[in-house]
Amino acid sequence: MRAGSNLTVPTARAGSRYQFRLPDGLLVPDPVSRFNPDDVHGPSEVIDPTAFDWPEDEWRGRPWEEAVIYELHVGSFTRAGNFAASSNGSTIWPISA
Repeated sequence: MRAGSNLTVPTARAGSRYQFRLPDGLLVPDPVSRFNPDDVHGPSEVIDPTAFDWPEDEWRGRPWEEAVIYELHVGSFTRAGNFAASSNGSTIWPISA
């Protein structure tokens, strides 16, 4: 598969996990997946973006000119080096409000 291509697997459903096999046999997650439940090195999981029941049907978000985008690298933000640790207070750096 080339970057930007897609593949349809008829048996894949929300919750299905998958990886790509590189020519050398190494299994890697999808670099543009929506979810990697076991960490960034584990399999990706198919997500159905229409399955979430939004409580506010009319809300459309903030205008882009008011947006702030922050990228957090959990490998250097948490002692455990994973996403789960970023939400349980196990951070390397003190956080103040």
